[in-house]
Amino acid sequence: MAKGRKLRILFMILILVVTVGCDQTTKHLARAKLGQLGAVSTLNGLVELRTAENSGGFLSLGSSWPLLVRVGVFGLGTGAILLWAAFYSVRCRELDWRVAAGLSLMVAGGTSNLVDRVSRQGLVTDFIMLRFGWLQTGVFNFADVVVMLGTGLLILAYWSSSQSGRGTSGQTSGNSGKPKA
Repeated sequence: MAKGRKLRILFMILILVVTVGCDQTTKHLARAKLGQLGAVSTLNGLVELRTAENSGGFLSLGSSWPLLVRVGVFGLGTGAILLWAAFYSVRCRELDWRVAAGLSLMVAGGTSNLVDRVSRQGLVTDFIMLRFGWLQTGVFNFADVVVMLGTGLLILAYWSSSQSGRGTSGQTSGNSGKPKA
C-alpha cells in the first residue's frame, strides 16, 4: 500500500475518532444539561444553546416522511454514501489533499450523526443556533459543522482544480477519477 494511502487512512481514522468523540460528548451534555435549563443565550445573543431532536435531515428536511422512508434515506442511504466516500478516499492512488480531507471530515460528521440515528430511534440531537441580528441559522450540532467544513474543502478543491485547468476530479495527475488498486 502506498505511503499516501496509509496516511489518508490514518488521517481518516483520527478525524473519525475525534469527531465522533467530541460530537457524542457534546450531544450528551446538551441532552443532560440543556434539557433542564431550556434555551441558554451566550455571547451577547450570538449563540443560543437548546436541544432539538431531529428526525429529518438538514434543517429537518424529511422529518414528516413515513418512518420506513426516513430509515431508508437517512439510515441506509446515508450509510451507503459514507461507505462509498471512505472507500473512494482510501482507494484512489493520487488524490488532492483537500478532497481527501474533505471526504474524511464529511465521513466523520456523517458517521457521528448516523450513530445518533441508530442509537436514538432515528433521532439526531441538535443544540446550537446562531443569530446575526434578524438572521438566524437552524439548530445544528458539532457533526454538522464538521460536515460543512468537509463540504467547503471539496468546493475549494473543485474551484482550485477548475481554475488551474486540471479538471474537476480532484486528482493530482491524469487519473480518470476511478479508484486504482
